[in-house]
Amino acid sequence: MSASSDVRPREEQQPAHEQMPAAEPPPETHSLSADEIQRLTKQRQYDSDLIAAVDGILNAASAPERVEIYCRFTVDQMEALAGDSRNQLYHGANIDRCKAAVLAGSQSMPDADELRQKAEQAKQGIVGIDAKLKSGQ
Repeated sequence: MSASSDVRPREEQQPAHEQMPAAEPPPETHSLSADEIQRLTKQRQYDSDLIAAVDGILNAASAPERVEIYCRFTVDQMEALAGDSRNQLYHGANIDRCKAAVLAGSQSMPDADELRQKAEQAKQGIVGIDAKLKSGQ
């Protein structure tokens, strides 16, 4: 059978571009609100600080140095969450109390595996945050 012997009436024959389904409109995009950008930026900073603290703890030369880094990070984050803007002396006292509690054994630090896991989660969090901030969604 040759191409010229198509048995369909001429009005049923449509050019190939008309037979293709219509493209769907792109999904609706929403830009991030200023509050969401601020929240993501704060979370990214926390994740970056966590990674730096974990690196410092894991690479510290001594137990007291590990405790110092751990307590500085912990107190900084607790005070940031609480919105505590007291003076440096109060901040230093909180760090000293944390160090005393860890060294006395009444407060424990996460072990190396837990710290690595937290750092990995923070790295993944940063990747996700960066993607959201870049796309604006």
